[in-house]
Amino acid sequence: LAVCCAACSSTTPAELPTAEQRFRLGMAEYADEDYFDAIQHFEVIRLQYPTSPVADSARFFMGMCRFNREEYILASYEFSQTGQVSSSPALQTEAQYMYARCYVELSPKAALDQTYTLRAIDALQTFIESNPKHPKAADAEKDMLGLINRLAEKEYRTGLLYMKLENARAAEVYFDTVIDK
Repeated sequence: LAVCCAACSSTTPAELPTAEQRFRLGMAEYADEDYFDAIQHFEVIRLQYPTSPVADSARFFMGMCRFNREEYILASYEFSQTGQVSSSPALQTEAQYMYARCYVELSPKAALDQTYTLRAIDALQTFIESNPKHPKAADAEKDMLGLINRLAEKEYRTGLLYMKLENARAAEVYFDTVIDK
């Protein structure tokens, strides 16, 4: 026992990587598409070095890792936090766009509940209004139009269902909604 303790006490503790070193390690993992390991590095930065110059970028790339892993709810959280706390306007803008993209990805086919579709439309609209000249604004408008059409399809299908149930008044309400919106 004494030999073990003496041997243990003679070793020097390994130096911990700095936030910048961790960020480089995370980015290397990200570039290799090893998103799980990249998240680990970015998470350490978020927890141990929250005020470092790379903390905002680490949080953004943690969101990108989660997005690429199709963990859209978790990614949306990381992007919303980046957008709220980042001091970089460019990073805030990218985070805002990616936040919207998360909900676009979560938007289900027309027959299902459209809560995520409505969130996506709202987030895309906010992005477009805040950044009308951004290169991704055209893509955001295209996504928004597709989502609006999905909502219209849902309303139309509901109208058809009421027609089959021989409830013309209810069907008319849904068809009018398609026309109005």
